[in-house]
Amino acid sequence: MQQVIYIDAVQPQDTRITGVDLLEIEWFEIEKHLFKRSTLGEKVIHLERESNRDWQQGDALYSNGKLIAQLEIKPALAIQFTSDSGEEIADFSFYIGNRHLPVFIAKEGEHLLVPYDGNLYEQLLAKFPTQITLEKKQLLACMLLKKKYSKP
Repeated sequence: MQQVIYIDAVQPQDTRITGVDLLEIEWFEIEKHLFKRSTLGEKVIHLERESNRDWQQGDALYSNGKLIAQLEIKPALAIQFTSDSGEEIADFSFYIGNRHLPVFIAKEGEHLLVPYDGNLYEQLLAKFPTQITLEKKQLLACMLLKKKYSKP
C-alpha cells in the first residue's frame, strides 16, 4: 500500500507546469472540502480546501515545500447556448434558472454552458433549435454566472 502524501499548501497557477503529475477532478467537485485520491502518476494524496476558496484549474499542490501535483478540472459534456438576442438569452436563463442548474459563461462571453443532461438537452433543442450544441468543455469556478456577477 502506498503512503499518503498530505498537501499542506496550494498556490494558484495560470499555466500548466510541464513534467508535473496531475490530480484530476470533475467540475462538480470544485467546492468539495476533502480529497483523498490518486494522481495520474498514482501518488495517493490527501488535501483539504481552505474555507472561502474553490478549487481552481492549475492549482499547484505542495507537501513540505515540494511540488507534488497540479490540479486539472476534467472537460465535461456541456449544452452550449449561443445567441446575440437579449430576449433569447433572458428566456434561456429563466428556463435554466427554474431548474436550479449552474450556468457557466464561456471565456469569449458569447456562449452560455450548462452541464449535460439528456432530458434537458432534448427540451432545449426543441425550444432553441438553432442555438443549442453539445460541446466538451472545462466548466471552471471562474466561469460560473453566479460568481461572475455576484457581490463580494
